Order: sequence, then structure tokens, then C-alpha cells
Amino acid sequence: MIAPGDVLRILKAIHAGRGNGVTAETLTMEIHGRANPAAVRALRAAIEELRLGGEPVCGKPQTGYYYSDDPVDIQETIDFLRSRAMTTLVQLKPLKRRLARARRGQMTLFTTGDVR
Repeated sequence: MIAPGDVLRILKAIHAGRGNGVTAETLTMEIHGRANPAAVRALRAAIEELRLGGEPVCGKPQTGYYYSDDPVDIQETIDFLRSRAMTTLVQLKPLKRRLARARRGQMTLFTTGDVR
């Protein structure tokens, strides 16, 4: 398990500011000593918890994670997270449409040629 406090301490001490961004794998290594998939997921959960608490954990794939009080960095992170959320939401509409048709009996969920 990776504690949010440990993540925050390392980000503030070593990865403050955009120029000091770090990948999830490297940050996991710094905190946990190894970066297996479960540890990286635990790191991302800790970052989510920090963000939900209002901590300005910034970053996107191009910059890596970093701590910043700079309003520009925070806004860029907000924009990135919103874009990711919108991409996910856009995918829901066609899936919901297909499910509705299946429930009305207009089609089966798995048609010929679908991979199960």
C-alpha cells in the first residue's frame, strides 16, 4: 500500500514544479521500492485521494506527476482531467444505445462475428 502522505511528501520534496515531473513508475519506485502494476495502481489511487482533498498534484503524460501551486499548472491539469473524463463519457452513448436496442429485442448483445 502506498499512503497518500508518503506521495505528498516525496512530491513536495523532490518533484515540485513542472520541470521536476516524474512518471508513475519512477515515483512508485521512489516510494515503494518497486514498481509492479499493483503498486502503480496504488500510487494512482493515492494521487486521486490527494486531489480529492484539494492537493495540487499536477501532471499529464507529457510532464509526469509534480506538485505545484502555480495556477497555470493547476488549470492545465484540470483541463487534462476534464478531457480524459469527456473521452470516457463520449464512449458511453453508443454503448447505451446498443444496450437499449438489445433490451427492446432489436438485436442480441453478441451478433455473428462478435468476439466473446
